[in-house]
Amino acid sequence: MSDLEIEKQDEKLDIVIQNLNSIRALLQENLEYAQNRKWVSEKEAQSILNKSLTSLWRLRKDKKVVWTKNGKSILYDLESIHQYINENLIN
Repeated sequence: MSDLEIEKQDEKLDIVIQNLNSIRALLQENLEYAQNRKWVSEKEAQSILNKSLTSLWRLRKDKKVVWTKNGKSILYDLESIHQYINENLIN
């Protein structure tokens, strides 16, 4: 390899490293945001629990998860969702 080719390779590697560092920073921000979340939307709760809206309503009615209403939106306490999951584990 010539010196010019090596220099171009080094430049490309520097760009890749910069991009990876940017991605790492974004992932860290997202992780911190996710760790600090207290409430999730109904759609997110459905996804986490793999439940239908009717099943979520039943969980609310039976007081199995903590929830609140903010205007027309229903929000679920993330900790209570995790607690529900852990209480219903089958070994």
